[in-house]
Amino acid sequence: MAGFKGLWRDKEGYVDKGFLKKIYPKFESIYENKLRGEVRPSGTLAGRITPHGARLTGLAVGTAVSVPVIDAHAALPAAGVASDGKMMLIIGTSCCHIVMDKNDYAINGLFGKVGNGLVPGYVIYEGGQGSVGDLFDWFIKNCVPAKYADEANEKGVSVFDLLEEKASKIGAGTNKVFALDWWNGNRTPYNDSTLSGSMFGLTLATKPEEIYRALIESVAFGTKAISDLFENGGIKIHECYAGGGIAIKNKLLMQIFSDVLGKEIKVTDCAQAGAVGSAIFAAYASGVGSTMEEAVAKLSKPCTIVYKPNKENTEKYKAAYERYKSFSELFTKEIKY
Repeated sequence: MAGFKGLWRDKEGYVDKGFLKKIYPKFESIYENKLRGEVRPSGTLAGRITPHGARLTGLAVGTAVSVPVIDAHAALPAAGVASDGKMMLIIGTSCCHIVMDKNDYAINGLFGKVGNGLVPGYVIYEGGQGSVGDLFDWFIKNCVPAKYADEANEKGVSVFDLLEEKASKIGAGTNKVFALDWWNGNRTPYNDSTLSGSMFGLTLATKPEEIYRALIESVAFGTKAISDLFENGGIKIHECYAGGGIAIKNKLLMQIFSDVLGKEIKVTDCAQAGAVGSAIFAAYASGVGSTMEEAVAKLSKPCTIVYKPNKENTEKYKAAYERYKSFSELFTKEIKY
């Protein structure tokens, strides 16, 4: 948390006070006033519940309290991820892409990196997309005709389920509608919140399911762009994992993710992966396991939901992904609204 949210580095510490003062005079003492105390890795013991704390929380006196961890990052141990070579996708209203490596690489465009940030001995790297579930929710609430809602009611399913059924009938690489997924700006690799979403190929014959699938594909292309950024920077990704409500609910999205990435994706069936991961960190802080890796191996559940890439679809998506990259470069360099 200190690294990703407070500009702390594991070797240099916090940002120089003189630099902070130049930005804004009152920032000079922000660390002493707001973030005072020793910085320790997540999962280490911060202290134990006092009698007063027990009365406030209902926890037993002496219960171990772990150094805190960021919510999305807490999902990794819940999925059994505690080492390098594994990219974790936390897919909800937005999407976080997290991977660990023993090497400290300088990679431009990432959301951040912190040495010893999650598991001691590893540098944790993070990328992100500003809108995923929010993007689909926007489309459902603003762009789907009433007749689709009526059809969903007749079938006894949600509008999301109906659109997923219809969109799944569109072949990989055949959708005439194409989109950029920047409805809430771009986090990685451009770090520009002013960028906006775009859609191409619309005609008077375009159907809602074509637009919906284009939005899903755009998010998958955005995730591949982040995965490529990691790998081109030196990080090896051998496995992919996913968690979050959408990863469990939206089968079409996860299959398209797997096809576009060309990698198998293991999904944790835990609906509250962040809470479970936090509990694993707390258990490690209280003495379960001699290492974080050992604690994760003991307490995490195996991922039972697995999506495997369709090789034909992966090939078909290559041209669309190249188009995504070309349009991304165009709309960041020459066109901006």
